[in-house]
This record gives sequence, C-alpha cells and structure tokens, in this order.
Amino acid sequence: MSRIQISHLSKSRFGKPVLSDISLTLQDGQTVALTGENGSGKTTLLDLIAGHLPLDPEEGSIHLAGGSTLGYVRQRFEQSVADAFFDETVFLLEQRLRRLEAAMAAGKHDKATLSSYDEALAEVEASDAYAMRHRLEAAFRAFGLDESVWERSLKTLSGGERMRIELATCLIREPDILLLDEPTNHLDLAGITFLEAWLKQYKGCCLFVSHDRAFMDAVATDVARLSGQAIEMVPGNYSHYKEVSAARLDALGTRIRQQEKALAHERSVTQTMLSHRKISQYHHRKRRADKIESALMQLKSSAKNRDKRLGLQLAATADEGDPDRIVLAVRDLTGGYDKPLFEPFSAELKAGRKVAVLGPNGCGKSTLFAILKGELEPLSGSYLYAPGIKRAGLKQHVRFDRDRRTVYEAVRDFAPGDSETGLRSRLAQYGFDETDRQKKLHVLSGGEAARVALLDLLYQKPGMLFLDEPTNHLDIYTREVLEEELAAYTGTVLLISHDRYFLNAVADEIWGFVGSEIRHFDSYEAWSGAAQQIKPKEPEPALTRPDKKRPEQRRKSAERRQAIADLENRISALHAGIEALEASLTTESEPSVYEHYAALTAELDQATDDYLRLLDET
Repeated sequence: MSRIQISHLSKSRFGKPVLSDISLTLQDGQTVALTGENGSGKTTLLDLIAGHLPLDPEEGSIHLAGGSTLGYVRQRFEQSVADAFFDETVFLLEQRLRRLEAAMAAGKHDKATLSSYDEALAEVEASDAYAMRHRLEAAFRAFGLDESVWERSLKTLSGGERMRIELATCLIREPDILLLDEPTNHLDLAGITFLEAWLKQYKGCCLFVSHDRAFMDAVATDVARLSGQAIEMVPGNYSHYKEVSAARLDALGTRIRQQEKALAHERSVTQTMLSHRKISQYHHRKRRADKIESALMQLKSSAKNRDKRLGLQLAATADEGDPDRIVLAVRDLTGGYDKPLFEPFSAELKAGRKVAVLGPNGCGKSTLFAILKGELEPLSGSYLYAPGIKRAGLKQHVRFDRDRRTVYEAVRDFAPGDSETGLRSRLAQYGFDETDRQKKLHVLSGGEAARVALLDLLYQKPGMLFLDEPTNHLDIYTREVLEEELAAYTGTVLLISHDRYFLNAVADEIWGFVGSEIRHFDSYEAWSGAAQQIKPKEPEPALTRPDKKRPEQRRKSAERRQAIADLENRISALHAGIEALEASLTTESEPSVYEHYAALTAELDQATDDYLRLLDET
C-alpha cells in the first residue's frame, strides 16, 4: 500500500533553495535510509512530511494515505517526552485507577465512586493499557532505561533519557508511518540492536536519516540520496547503494568522455564551415555544438554532485624503523579523579598499528586518552613513548589559536614554505573554494573546522595520531575518504569512535572496556560480544552500622546527575541554535551574526567538555 506520495516538492529555507522538484512514493514494508551531505535538506523533508513546516500549494504536494497514523522522533524535541502519549493512553488511566482504589481503601464505597471505578477499569481494559505498559517497559529496558522513569518528574530527565523514552513510546504505538532523525543517537549497543530487530519486523513505512552506516546496512530496504536539491532512490542497503553509485559514476564518466569527443568534433566542423563562408551550415553546426556543450555541462555538474570528495592524503614522516618497534609501552596504568575508573592496564603499541579505545559512556576511555596524550596525570602506573616519535591529534571539538585568521591564512601558517599555487590547490582538494578560503576560523561549521585541522595534520606529518571521534560533523562521503586515507597512513593511530563502520574499516586492534577491565580484542565484533555478556553487579548488602559520609555522597551524586541532565539539555539547545544559524548564513550576513555563531560554537565545546568530564566522574 502506498503510504507517502510526494509530487514536485520544492522548498527554500532562509532564502536558499533546499529541495527542488522532488517526487517520491513510499510503500508499506519499506525502511528507507535518507542520506546526503550536511545541509542537503534531509531534516527539512522529514519536517515537511510530518507537517512541522508549512507547505504552500505552489511548492508541490505531500499526500499521506487516508487514516494513516504517523510517528516522528526528531533530533530536537520541543515538548516533554511524549507527554500526550503518557497522558492519554497509560499514565492518566493508571493514575485515575490508583486514586479511586485509594479512596475505596479509605472506606469510600458510595455509588458514584464504585461507578467511576468500574468505568475507569473498563476503559483501561478496552484501551489495552496493561499490555501497552508491559511493552513500553520492555522497550525502556532495551534502551537502557529503568522503571524509575515512570515515577520521576519529566523535568529531571536528561536529554538522552528523553530521546530514548520518545523513541520507545513511538515504537510501541506501531504507527503506519515512522519518521526517525538520527535514531541511534543516545543509544548504546544493546539499544541499537533492539531498534534494528524492531525495524526488521516493522510492517509499516519508515523513512529515517542516519550517518550510522552499519545501522543503514542492517535495516534499510532502500537508500534515497539528496544531492543538488534532487533525490535518487536505490533499492537495497547502504553497501549495495555504494556499489550501484560507483557503477553509475563510471558510466557517467564514459558519457562525459563521449560528449567531450563529440563537442570537439562539432567545434572543428563549425570552424571549417565558417572558414569556407558556408554561413547557413555554420549556424546549424553552431547550434548543435551549443546543445552538446549544454548537455556536457549538466553531466559534469551531476558527476560533481555524485563525487564531491576530498583529497586528504595523510602522511607520516619517513620510515621510522622496524614495524615491530614498540612506539608506546603502558604498564599497570590507572586513571580517574577521586578513584580509579579502570583496573591497572598494560599494553604495547607497535609502529603502524591502528588501535581503537572502546567502551560505554562514563567507563573511563576519555580519561585513558587524556593520560596517554599527556593532558592528565595517571593515578598509578606509567607509560613511555619511543624516543623521537612525533605525535599530533584531532580533538572531538576543534579549537584554533588566533581564530580571527582566515582559512587561507591558517593554512599558510601550517606550511610557510609552500607556494601560492600549492596552497590553493591543497585547499581546493579539501573542499574550500575561493569564498570559503576567506572565512574566519571562528565562524566555521564543525565539518569545515575538522577539515582545516586535518590539513594541519597533513603538513605536520606525525608518526602517531590521536583521533577523538574524528567522524563527528563529517558527512558519509567525507568519512569514507578519511577511512581510505587512514588505512593507507603508515604511522600509528590511537582513536575513539562510536562509528562501527569506521571502526571496522580502520582499526586493526581494540582496547575495549569490559566492566572496569580493559582487554585486547581483534575486532569490534569480538569486543561487543564480550561487553554484552557482562551482567550488572548485585547490590552490596547494607552496612550494619550507618556510614556518616553516605548522605553527603548521595547529595553529591544527585547534584552530579542533575548537572549531567542540565548539560545534555543545554547541548541539545546549542545544537539547535547552531544548525539554525548555519542554514541562514550567507555572504551578506551581518558580522554580528557570525559573532553570535562563534559564541554558540565556543559554548558548545565547553559544555561538551564539561559533560564528558562529569560522565567520567560518575
């Protein structure tokens, strides 16, 4: 059954065209991954389908099958965690029954009370609320939420908890149409596995946006790519889409070469006609040449949209010795703030190896990373680098010294000996055109800042790289180029990432947290299997004598949890503000707009750093 019919849809945001003449039909049983570069209009399309953005008749039409129910889980939520769902289907009915039962237990057995109780009970049974409550609890557990969320005030829930609750409540409704925007955000491995299994058995129509390629491979029946304001649909999962896209790109290249040859021939004939004064034939040939040239320009534009990639070309210094050379030796290392976050850890890292540090949020991986980068003192143990090893890193949130420089000025400082032509060529390889080169560093988007930082690494030629969530802010296509370059990089890499596809493509060793222990694994799959087998520890028996420090510890713990919740909410709000500004920025924007953008990104960086620190302390 056709659930969504989109016809000739066009939309502009803040004066910029986002979607142009989009037509798409989605059926029951389809789970479609919507992909494309940042800013290509993915979230705009979801908002239009859900009715969150107005659509004028001249902008096209979106038709949903009559009687269809729709569920939409956004990256940003505007109301408190599915309030309507709780009030109308489960929570309100249960609260009403509890009040009536309490009144009856207190001796109130008048006819009105008994009648109200019978009506409420019948309404609960008719609405299948008990079964729904059971399904919701199962979904909560799968998404890492305990039963306490039923009793807690919505205001006390963190942003991550709210998103997981909204996702759980949306799923158990089983709507006919399901729209998901980055659904794996805030989910751990168990939550992602649950969501994948649920979507595989879902019978309705699902359209989702994600940069998680492993997730797309697991659940997508089709991939729709937005590019150049147009859309292209390919049946199959993401890996199949890559194969089809590569084949189409090759065919497009062949057509371009054929058209170039035809154009050269027509121009030659046209010139001959002109030189022989055959004016009528000249004009005829000129029109043919112009037509071929126009078609050729369209083909080249399409090829540019399909293959908009960067030339990163990361390189290490010259060969530094035997690949069995020990670059980093770690002995009985522990780290933390008030107490160790992990058991004593020992390891040897050989030259050329690419190691990923993996674990759930708060396990201590960021602390381990900070210690090995020399930013934090260990609580015990030691680590030692090989003499002369040159180290450099890419942080999760890029910050620049002297951020009032332009992109061009910064890159010129990275490579003072490079020629003007060389600098401009390198910037073009990294996706910076003439306009982008003149942008100030403090107004760059997250993806642009990451590319400038990668340029810095290119010129440094380090023997060892530290990469903290390097795929953050990068679209899928840039991630793939980075994977290729890191695979070819001859130096040593230590990285943190939640991108399973990226990890499988790059990492040849895992230092994985299993409980409080850090173990060595050959692959992401081996680590995840071991991590899932760990069961929560049983609570310790109560002490026979009261601990005078316990009330103070509970108070500090509660304050820390509240601070984490506040930071998650603030980070979500900052992301929303930054995305709105990025969509509105133009070459004519006032300087004050750029200043506001820079202030928001700086505040986001600080809030994220504080959030990660609190997680490690928890």
